[in-house]
Amino acid sequence: MSSSSDNARNLLRQLGQALKLDKLDLDESNTARLVFDDRITVDFEADPDKPYLHAYAVLCALPKDDSARARLLEGLLSECLVMPGDLPVRIVVDRSIGMLLLSVPIPTDKIEFEPFEKKIGALVNLTEEWMTRLERGEFGETSNKNAENESPGHSSLAI
Repeated sequence: MSSSSDNARNLLRQLGQALKLDKLDLDESNTARLVFDDRITVDFEADPDKPYLHAYAVLCALPKDDSARARLLEGLLSECLVMPGDLPVRIVVDRSIGMLLLSVPIPTDKIEFEPFEKKIGALVNLTEEWMTRLERGEFGETSNKNAENESPGHSSLAI
């Protein structure tokens, strides 16, 4: 029986081949990284003891200003955070690096390559969409468009 790290390695190697990369594999720390268009970074961490490969993508740096950070988080929480398909995405505030992430735990003992590839593609697409919305200051704005028109003091989330 193969270990969970071996299963994760196999999935990543197949993903690397599908993306026509020379090599995509876990390093000695059980991590790997993919960068798309010099804009989107997807990191992978394999749990050596449990059958999970965690994929996560950086959305943005957390604002340093407490008020801006609170508005950002409130805007995210006010959204309907239903993720596409069966993508079990979590929003993660990583205080240690000061970043906002999207994270997807992937059970490596129960997944074939095609569904794995689709999950990673969906994570990349969702990350790109949310990064664009964050750059435009749209989070929390969809429910407040009318209030913005009536209230000239309302400001968008600028990061």
